[in-house]
Formats: sequence, C-alpha cells, structure tokens
Amino acid sequence: MLIADETKWYALTVRHRNELSVAGILQDKFSITTCVPAIILWRKGKKNISVNKKALFPTYVFAKLGANKIDWRKIFSVSGVYNVVRTKNGPAIIPDEQIESVAKMTENCADFSETEYTKNLSAGDLVEIVGGSLKGAVGRFLKSDSASGEFIVSVDLLGRAIKTRVESNLIRPW
Repeated sequence: MLIADETKWYALTVRHRNELSVAGILQDKFSITTCVPAIILWRKGKKNISVNKKALFPTYVFAKLGANKIDWRKIFSVSGVYNVVRTKNGPAIIPDEQIESVAKMTENCADFSETEYTKNLSAGDLVEIVGGSLKGAVGRFLKSDSASGEFIVSVDLLGRAIKTRVESNLIRPW
C-alpha cells in the first residue's frame, strides 16, 4: 500500500480536447488522482449563450502516481494518452505546490488571464497570497501600484504562467 508521501504528480500528454475524458477514465478505471485545470468560457452565439469548459493546459493531464511502482502500460492503455513529459533522467515530477496553486486559481474562478511565459523572470521574489479566494497560492510578484498589485502565479508548468490581480496588502514574501 502506498503512503501519501510516496505519490508524485506527473504530466501526461493526451489527444487534443480529450483532457477531461482521459482524466475521468484514469479516475474511474484505475483510481488515479488526476487534475485538469480548466476555465469556464462564456460564448455568445446568434441565438444563445453557451458555457464551455476549456483546459488551461491543452493536451495535458496531471496524474498523481506512486513514485516507486508505476505501471506505465496500464496508463498508456487508456485511449488518448500519448506519453509522459520527460526530462533526461526520466518522467518529470511536477511539484505539489504548482498543482495546488493552479487548482486553487481555477476552482475559485479568480480574475485571471494567460500571459506569455518567460523562463528567466527579471521581476521579483516568490510571494504567497495570504487572503482572498487564492489564499495559499504561491507565485512571483511582478509589480504594484498604490491601489493594487499585479501578481503572476509563476507555474513552471509546460510553458505557461497565469496572471491575476491581487490587492497589495494580501501578498507577503514566501
């Protein structure tokens, strides 16, 4: 039996627009904890308004798997799973804090938008949001003015970062 400390997050590449269905199969069939950060989009058509869920990281599903014994054949047997994101040393492990920060942001429907990712951020220190709907999220501080601060949750996750506005008094160094 696995202890919670022995599980790690991994990024799986999946077929485009199949993120939610692959995550559902992994959860239902194999009892694997998954995370598919998604945003809700409101689209106005000619006759109606539709609400759609869009994956924040298209073609990726995050799965929490046992660090020691992973049956990759079982995971790759799921229709739509292509591969696992790798480094030169093997499958890339995603830190828990990054998954939690993105999950908090998407589940609380914060005011956020995608922003261009830069690997070498020249602006600031790591900060933690200490209040509001994003309490506990960790990211990089970009800038602030007297009224509000602009905050980017710098998720070194597959070439994207998420940008949100937070009052300056709700941020502290991490």
